[in-house]
Amino acid sequence: MNKKLSDLDCEYKRRVFGRARFLLLWMVISLCTATGCAEEPHYILWQEEVSLSDGHTVIATQKVRCEGGNTGAQYAPCITRENWLTVVLPGYGLIEWHENLHPIVLNLSNRMLYLVAIPPTMREATQYGSADLTYVAFRWDNGAWSRIRIADVPTSLRTPNLLIDLLPPKGTNVLKLAEKDSPALNGNLGHPGFLRQLDPSRF
Repeated sequence: MNKKLSDLDCEYKRRVFGRARFLLLWMVISLCTATGCAEEPHYILWQEEVSLSDGHTVIATQKVRCEGGNTGAQYAPCITRENWLTVVLPGYGLIEWHENLHPIVLNLSNRMLYLVAIPPTMREATQYGSADLTYVAFRWDNGAWSRIRIADVPTSLRTPNLLIDLLPPKGTNVLKLAEKDSPALNGNLGHPGFLRQLDPSRF
Protein backbone atom coordinates (compact mmCIF):
# COMPACT_ATOMS: atom_id res chain seq x y z
CA MET A 1 0.00 0.00 0.00
CA ASN A 2 2.76 2.44 0.95
CA LYS A 3 4.62 1.61 -2.25
CA LYS A 4 1.55 2.36 -4.36
CA LEU A 5 1.01 5.67 -2.59
CA SER A 6 4.65 6.55 -3.12
CA ASP A 7 4.40 5.73 -6.83
CA LEU A 8 1.27 7.85 -7.17
CA ASP A 9 2.97 10.73 -5.35
CA CYS A 10 5.97 10.61 -7.68
CA GLU A 11 3.74 10.48 -10.74
CA TYR A 12 1.77 13.49 -9.48
CA LYS A 13 4.97 15.48 -8.93
CA ARG A 14 6.26 14.62 -12.38
CA ARG A 15 3.02 15.86 -13.95
CA VAL A 16 3.00 19.09 -11.93
CA PHE A 17 6.64 19.89 -12.68
CA GLY A 18 6.16 18.96 -16.32
CA ARG A 19 3.26 21.39 -16.63
CA ALA A 20 5.25 24.10 -14.87
CA ARG A 21 8.15 23.68 -17.31
CA PHE A 22 5.73 23.82 -20.25
CA LEU A 23 4.10 27.00 -18.94
CA LEU A 24 7.50 28.64 -18.40
CA LEU A 25 8.62 27.77 -21.95
CA TRP A 26 5.34 29.05 -23.36
CA MET A 27 5.74 32.36 -21.49
CA VAL A 28 9.29 32.83 -22.83
CA ILE A 29 8.20 32.11 -26.42
CA SER A 30 5.24 34.48 -26.10
CA LEU A 31 7.46 37.25 -24.73
CA CYS A 32 9.97 36.83 -27.56
CA THR A 33 7.16 36.92 -30.12
CA ALA A 34 5.69 40.08 -28.64
CA THR A 35 8.84 42.09 -27.94
CA GLY A 36 11.71 40.29 -29.64
CA CYS A 37 14.43 38.54 -27.70
CA ALA A 38 17.77 40.25 -28.13
CA GLU A 39 20.69 38.06 -29.09
CA GLU A 40 24.04 38.19 -27.36
CA PRO A 41 25.75 41.45 -28.35
CA HIS A 42 28.49 41.34 -30.96
CA TYR A 43 30.91 43.94 -32.28
CA ILE A 44 31.73 45.31 -35.71
CA LEU A 45 34.95 47.22 -36.38
CA TRP A 46 36.03 49.27 -39.38
CA GLN A 47 38.19 52.23 -40.42
CA GLU A 48 37.23 55.07 -42.71
CA GLU A 49 38.95 57.98 -44.38
CA VAL A 50 37.66 61.32 -43.10
CA SER A 51 38.14 64.60 -44.95
CA LEU A 52 38.58 67.58 -42.60
CA SER A 53 37.87 71.24 -43.31
CA ASP A 54 41.58 72.11 -42.88
CA GLY A 55 42.49 69.95 -45.88
CA HIS A 56 43.78 66.92 -43.95
CA THR A 57 42.47 63.42 -44.51
CA VAL A 58 42.67 61.20 -41.46
CA ILE A 59 41.74 57.63 -40.59
CA ALA A 60 38.99 57.15 -38.01
CA THR A 61 38.37 53.78 -36.38
CA GLN A 62 34.83 52.92 -35.37
CA LYS A 63 33.62 50.00 -33.28
CA VAL A 64 29.93 49.38 -32.62
CA ARG A 65 28.16 47.01 -30.26
CA CYS A 66 25.25 45.32 -31.99
CA GLU A 67 22.19 43.64 -30.56
CA GLY A 68 19.89 41.58 -32.72
CA GLY A 69 16.19 41.92 -32.00
CA ASN A 70 12.68 42.67 -33.16
CA THR A 71 12.22 46.34 -34.05
CA GLY A 72 8.44 46.00 -34.06
CA ALA A 73 8.26 45.88 -37.85
CA GLN A 74 10.89 43.25 -38.59
CA TYR A 75 13.88 41.42 -37.17
CA ALA A 76 17.13 43.41 -37.24
CA PRO A 77 20.42 41.48 -36.96
CA CYS A 78 22.24 44.58 -35.69
CA ILE A 79 20.68 47.37 -33.67
CA THR A 80 23.67 49.58 -32.79
CA ARG A 81 23.67 50.34 -29.07
CA GLU A 82 27.18 51.68 -28.45
CA ASN A 83 29.92 53.32 -30.50
CA TRP A 84 33.63 53.89 -29.97
CA LEU A 85 35.49 56.26 -32.29
CA THR A 86 39.24 56.86 -32.22
CA VAL A 87 41.27 59.14 -34.47
CA VAL A 88 44.71 60.76 -34.47
CA LEU A 89 44.48 64.43 -35.49
CA PRO A 90 47.39 66.74 -36.36
CA GLY A 91 47.93 69.06 -33.42
CA TYR A 92 45.63 67.06 -31.15
CA GLY A 93 47.07 63.55 -30.97
CA LEU A 94 44.84 60.62 -30.10
CA ILE A 95 41.16 61.50 -29.69
CA GLU A 96 38.66 58.98 -28.32
CA TRP A 97 34.86 59.21 -28.17
CA HIS A 98 32.41 56.70 -26.67
CA GLU A 99 28.64 57.12 -26.48
CA ASN A 100 25.35 55.31 -27.19
CA LEU A 101 25.05 57.28 -30.42
CA HIS A 102 26.09 57.13 -34.08
CA PRO A 103 28.56 59.89 -35.13
CA ILE A 104 28.04 61.56 -38.52
CA VAL A 105 30.22 64.70 -38.26
CA LEU A 106 33.80 64.98 -36.99
CA ASN A 107 35.36 68.24 -38.11
CA LEU A 108 37.31 71.38 -37.25
CA SER A 109 36.40 75.05 -37.20
CA ASN A 110 38.72 77.78 -35.94
CA ARG A 111 40.97 75.11 -34.44
CA MET A 112 38.07 73.72 -32.42
CA LEU A 113 37.02 70.08 -32.86
CA TYR A 114 33.31 69.25 -33.08
CA LEU A 115 31.37 66.00 -33.28
CA VAL A 116 27.69 65.55 -34.12
CA ALA A 117 25.90 62.24 -33.58
CA ILE A 118 22.41 60.83 -33.98
CA PRO A 119 20.49 58.41 -31.75
CA PRO A 120 20.05 55.06 -33.55
CA THR A 121 16.63 54.41 -31.95
CA MET A 122 14.07 56.11 -29.73
CA ARG A 123 15.67 54.43 -26.72
CA GLU A 124 18.89 56.40 -27.20
CA ALA A 125 17.00 59.59 -28.09
CA THR A 126 15.16 59.40 -24.77
CA GLN A 127 18.41 58.61 -22.96
CA TYR A 128 19.97 61.84 -24.29
CA GLY A 129 17.00 64.13 -23.83
CA SER A 130 13.70 63.37 -25.53
CA ALA A 131 12.09 60.91 -27.91
CA ASP A 132 12.07 63.46 -30.76
CA LEU A 133 15.77 64.31 -30.40
CA THR A 134 17.57 64.36 -33.79
CA TYR A 135 21.15 65.46 -33.08
CA VAL A 136 23.57 65.42 -30.15
CA ALA A 137 26.63 67.70 -30.39
CA PHE A 138 30.00 67.68 -28.63
CA ARG A 139 33.11 69.89 -28.60
CA TRP A 140 36.63 68.87 -27.58
CA ASP A 141 37.58 71.16 -24.68
CA ASN A 142 40.73 70.86 -22.57
CA GLY A 143 41.31 67.22 -23.42
CA ALA A 144 37.73 65.98 -23.00
CA TRP A 145 34.41 65.98 -24.84
CA SER A 146 31.75 68.42 -23.63
CA ARG A 147 28.16 68.27 -24.78
CA ILE A 148 27.00 71.52 -26.40
CA ARG A 149 23.87 72.82 -28.08
CA ILE A 150 23.56 71.67 -31.67
CA ALA A 151 22.99 75.34 -32.61
CA ASP A 152 26.53 76.06 -31.39
CA VAL A 153 28.06 73.88 -34.11
CA PRO A 154 29.42 76.18 -36.85
CA THR A 155 27.31 76.33 -40.00
CA SER A 156 30.37 75.30 -42.04
CA LEU A 157 30.23 71.85 -40.41
CA ARG A 158 26.69 70.86 -41.30
CA THR A 159 27.60 68.30 -43.97
CA PRO A 160 28.34 64.80 -42.57
CA ASN A 161 31.86 63.56 -43.27
CA LEU A 162 31.51 60.26 -41.38
CA LEU A 163 29.51 57.30 -42.67
CA ILE A 164 25.79 58.11 -42.45
CA ASP A 165 24.69 54.48 -42.45
CA LEU A 166 24.88 52.79 -39.07
CA LEU A 167 27.16 50.11 -40.54
CA PRO A 168 29.53 49.95 -43.53
CA PRO A 169 29.10 47.43 -46.36
CA LYS A 170 29.71 43.89 -45.16
CA GLY A 171 33.37 42.93 -45.17
CA THR A 172 34.66 46.52 -45.09
CA ASN A 173 38.03 46.99 -43.44
CA VAL A 174 38.94 50.49 -44.63
CA LEU A 175 36.24 52.69 -46.17
CA LYS A 176 37.81 55.01 -48.75
CA LEU A 177 36.50 58.54 -49.36
CA ALA A 178 35.42 57.77 -52.92
CA GLU A 179 33.31 54.82 -51.81
CA LYS A 180 31.85 56.66 -48.82
CA ASP A 181 30.79 59.61 -50.95
CA SER A 182 29.34 57.39 -53.70
CA PRO A 183 25.59 57.15 -54.47
CA ALA A 184 25.55 53.81 -52.64
CA LEU A 185 26.47 55.38 -49.28
CA ASN A 186 26.60 59.05 -48.21
CA GLY A 187 25.69 60.22 -51.70
CA ASN A 188 22.47 58.21 -51.64
CA LEU A 189 19.61 60.65 -52.26
CA GLY A 190 17.31 58.18 -50.55
CA HIS A 191 18.74 59.20 -47.19
CA PRO A 192 16.48 61.60 -45.29
CA GLY A 193 17.46 65.22 -45.84
CA PHE A 194 18.27 65.80 -42.18
CA LEU A 195 21.00 63.14 -42.46
CA ARG A 196 22.53 64.43 -45.68
CA GLN A 197 22.68 67.95 -44.19
CA LEU A 198 22.12 69.07 -40.60
CA ASP A 199 18.64 70.58 -40.52
CA PRO A 200 18.28 73.75 -38.38
CA SER A 201 14.55 73.09 -38.01
CA ARG A 202 15.46 70.02 -35.95
CA PHE A 203 17.88 71.84 -33.64
